[in-house]
Amino acid sequence: ASATMRERIQKFQFCRCCSICGLVWMVLISVLWIVGHIILSTSLLGDDSVIYLDNGEDVWGGQYNSLQRIFGFMDNNNAESNNIWIAGDMHFTVLSDVVDWDNDDADSLTSYDPEAANGKTNKRYGVEIVTPSGSRGNVDEKVEELTGFKAGESVLNKILSNTIDFVTKKANNHMRFFDGSQHGYTLLKFTPEEVTTRILYGDIRSVSGQCKVFETRTLKVQANKWS
Repeated sequence: ASATMRERIQKFQFCRCCSICGLVWMVLISVLWIVGHIILSTSLLGDDSVIYLDNGEDVWGGQYNSLQRIFGFMDNNNAESNNIWIAGDMHFTVLSDVVDWDNDDADSLTSYDPEAANGKTNKRYGVEIVTPSGSRGNVDEKVEELTGFKAGESVLNKILSNTIDFVTKKANNHMRFFDGSQHGYTLLKFTPEEVTTRILYGDIRSVSGQCKVFETRTLKVQANKWS
């Protein structure tokens, strides 16, 4: 019975030549798909190196135009204030003022002044919270992946991770707080006068499971910025 079974299996086995042919076909199809995608994108978008899609497609290339439409809706409906934008799955923590900017001006966010009157540098439309990851890889884990410097232990990893944090914050003045390495969660407290957010971090390599408040920010009604 076992000999009969082996004969049946052998009938369905691909020869080495068939395996190579299958691999070649997979590579060829992949190359054609990539080339076709590039040609289609070029024909639709022209020579612009940045993809600005106005068809509602949910891709990063269409983010700026989508945001402009949202800002326009807020302007037309007097809804510019008291908005809280919440996001996640970015593997770092951000508390930022949501402001308008010029996509063609690289300095339009760098020049933002949170202490200036609303609209003096950039018009504000509320605040944003990007919650930290609970345990998945952050910037320091990515540094470890690229350099081999172990996250949470290597001094060089900490220096590189902190440098990334500093440069990111320096280039984006609307980010009132940024941390790329720590893990935890965010708490919000709502009152009629203000919203308070607390960011709590803990050591995922420890069995204690304890998290401590690391950063606290407050949003006053009508302020449209973190304080």
